[in-house]
Amino acid sequence: MTLYLSESAVPLIQANIDLNKAAAVQAVPLDWRSTDEELAAWREIHLGAAGTSPDLIIASDCTYNPTYFRPLCGVISRLQKRSTVCLLAKKHRHQDEEQLWDELARAGLFAKLIAGEDPPREDEDDEDDTCIGLYIINTR
Repeated sequence: MTLYLSESAVPLIQANIDLNKAAAVQAVPLDWRSTDEELAAWREIHLGAAGTSPDLIIASDCTYNPTYFRPLCGVISRLQKRSTVCLLAKKHRHQDEEQLWDELARAGLFAKLIAGEDPPREDEDDEDDTCIGLYIINTR
């Protein structure tokens, strides 16, 4: 199994792979801002062919900075095929993060909550700031 990650996450994930002696698991960086040509080359190197898609995409704790929503949604959209399962786990921290749903829609994707909680509405008082949701991301 190969894990494709943002570059900054690779050392931590690799340390966990090593700690768990998971020799069959490999951590490989994936730049969300890749051009179509760069992503095709990345697919060929890591998936075996330019048009190949992963079976599973997991995005976790990567939605705290709205600046990266468009590249994240874009790379998911370009990697995901109908047979790809994409899971997004996110802690709901602040209202700015709600732009994520608009970016997903712009990329032709939508999210469905499958576990945890949706973010609180603006008019709700969220005393517990540990609101976490697990979403499945699908193409429209």
